[in-house]
Amino acid sequence: MIAVAAVRSRHRFDYLEETYSLVEAMLWLGIYLAINLKISSLDLSARWWGGIPDTSELFPRPFYWTTWVLIWCLPPIVLARGIRQKDRFVIAVGVIVATLTLVCNKPYLGWQRHTWDPMLLGIG
Repeated sequence: MIAVAAVRSRHRFDYLEETYSLVEAMLWLGIYLAINLKISSLDLSARWWGGIPDTSELFPRPFYWTTWVLIWCLPPIVLARGIRQKDRFVIAVGVIVATLTLVCNKPYLGWQRHTWDPMLLGIG
């Protein structure tokens, strides 16, 4: 991430700017997806709606709760970076990870999901 930011600053006003912008946005998304334990599972729907043991039982408690804190800290960082750089790809990824954080909060906390949960996000 640091390497991309360093190289990108040299190409701020040339034709490589958009390419580096896309690379940085995908790196932020990849970091978020790697940290979020609730999205990292392959059988996401079965895990959220029952049938598979909770991921909180699969990982040590300090690691599990550290990842929860990190998924709440990462969206503001990504959004701030995108706004400061005036970068639409990074801003879009910031909005995506912020939405994913809200969606994953109930499963992280072990709360029951309801059919009206998507409506709270304005999706339903």
